[in-house]
Amino acid sequence: MKKQFLEKLFVLLLILTVGLTVSSCSDDDDSSSGSSYDPTKAESLVDEARAELETQLYGLITSELSGVDRPSDIDFSKSYALYSEALTYDPENKDAKFGVSFTSILNITQDADVNEAFDAWNNYMASRNVLNSGSDGEVLAFLPLGFPVHFSDANVGIATPLAISAHLMTASTTDSIPQLEDAQEILEDVVLPVLTSAISRLDEVDDDASFKFMITPKMQGDENEDSVEIDLTEIYAMEAVLNMLKSSVLMTVAYDISMDGYDSTGVSNALTQSTTSFMALRTNGKTYMSAAKTALLSAADKMDAAIAFLEAEQDDQSNDIIKIGGDDGVSESEMEKVTDATQEIRDAFSSPIEVKNDFNGDGSTQTLKINLAAIFDNPIENFKELLPEYSLKIETENGYLSTTITWTATDFSSWTIPNPTFNGLFPELTTDEKFKEFFGIDGDGWKQEVQADQAALLSIIPDILGFSFFSIFGLL
Repeated sequence: MKKQFLEKLFVLLLILTVGLTVSSCSDDDDSSSGSSYDPTKAESLVDEARAELETQLYGLITSELSGVDRPSDIDFSKSYALYSEALTYDPENKDAKFGVSFTSILNITQDADVNEAFDAWNNYMASRNVLNSGSDGEVLAFLPLGFPVHFSDANVGIATPLAISAHLMTASTTDSIPQLEDAQEILEDVVLPVLTSAISRLDEVDDDASFKFMITPKMQGDENEDSVEIDLTEIYAMEAVLNMLKSSVLMTVAYDISMDGYDSTGVSNALTQSTTSFMALRTNGKTYMSAAKTALLSAADKMDAAIAFLEAEQDDQSNDIIKIGGDDGVSESEMEKVTDATQEIRDAFSSPIEVKNDFNGDGSTQTLKINLAAIFDNPIENFKELLPEYSLKIETENGYLSTTITWTATDFSSWTIPNPTFNGLFPELTTDEKFKEFFGIDGDGWKQEVQADQAALLSIIPDILGFSFFSIFGLL
């Protein structure tokens, strides 16, 4: 039963943090403005908040989210308000800090902008049958939180909303459709502040090695269950997850994805190579990319801290969520894999790493050096400019897209990659010739004009925009 509860709780948190963006609540004020210092009152409010949280979780789990049709139907605002009030009476209360961190993320469901965006995308995509399954049964796209999310394979992870762009392009200019840049604004103005605040609260909690939070049977949706314990192992792990989520949000808002329309003309204009800001760094883009790197490294540090605390624990581990050994515990080899992975992240940012694959398609393995730090320290100004000069024409014919890419170069010898290192991402591919040779690009079959149908466009767009950040991580 514990495993089932944890799975439900994980799914709930995943839905809330990845799909619904985050509550617009402002950063919590630790000052005692309007309240006097009263630790006893704070403890009383924490107890009340915990009881309210217990009731809310029990109702959600036992109902299996029945009746939840939009974010606002999940309401943790009462427990969030009580934990927040407790902090006004005792700014150092660790239980209140943990409660505020946890419930501020759950409370994202009450944000008006989040619900408005959810409704807009849900109505638009449902009316156009964008939400569907592929031949392998894989869900192509869904909107858990008001932002279009696309899942492909395990190596890629979460891709940008451009993964569903072929569907958007068939819309007419008169269609009432949500704007991608509006979703970006929610991520930037609402999600990032809450994530940053939640991480900060947990960072204060992990100063106390004795901190514990008990998940009661009722919180697990089964009053016959035993209580389970959250200690610093889980706190550090939560911080790692939140830092990874923060990093992905920062990367999502670093580049401009605005369009003047989703019809063929609007998309053609957006993908014009040198005259639009689409997929170019936004004003704060460079700062966001640098912060994304910092968040990833922080995630690695927090995961290491979680493993170290777990290995050092001396108390009874039978009621811990994460523990060593047993049928539902982690093994030494699993912990080693985690620490190896975190070290790989650090290594990838400190010096170029070697990735082995068949990059040129000749059936043998080549070694590619990747300087991952370059993507964050020296981010690409405009992804469209990674390709040789081109013009693009997209037309809609009988509901299908006809795409024509015309290279400015008239022959293969003058068709050159303008930035073969991708701003230092591939430090050894310093010339057009080296780039083409390594990836097996030759003049056989080269055409100045390339045509693609709607299905092929889904693969062409990522090529135009360059490597997705998640694809790069998939290579590691």
